[in-house]
Amino acid sequence: MRSAINIDSISAIIQSNYRLIKIAKKGIVDTQKFKYDPEIIELEELVKRVPNDKDWELYEHCAVLRLYAIYENFVEYLISSWLKYLQNIVENYLELDQKIQNTHREGVGRILLEFKKDRFKEFSINQVVIGLFYGTTSENKNYELLPQAFLF
Repeated sequence: MRSAINIDSISAIIQSNYRLIKIAKKGIVDTQKFKYDPEIIELEELVKRVPNDKDWELYEHCAVLRLYAIYENFVEYLISSWLKYLQNIVENYLELDQKIQNTHREGVGRILLEFKKDRFKEFSINQVVIGLFYGTTSENKNYELLPQAFLF
């Protein structure tokens, strides 16, 4: 799965950064012994270019935000998949658990309140309300659960 690859990559980068910080800040490698070795020269150049603590901390915060974005995408995918599955196994909207119906209705309402935000620009008002409309009328077998309504 793509999110597992992203998480593994970010984890490896963070671990490499910690090791590099340790080398750079504590002078673990004695470069004088091997000063003519090309790898040591390259290591010295790398250590010289290590960012200051503030910049490094900023980069690490960016990595944490990226992890959060990966997690958020995973949760959105999981909810969307579950809702599609739920629509297949519960034919009639009115047979859905009351908590699911309430969450769906309230979520549709919140989307309508925030409809002008970029987050919902790909939807028309009809797309937002049609699934709820069908679910609560005689068309209740044609309902559609809008995943975004469950993500508040």
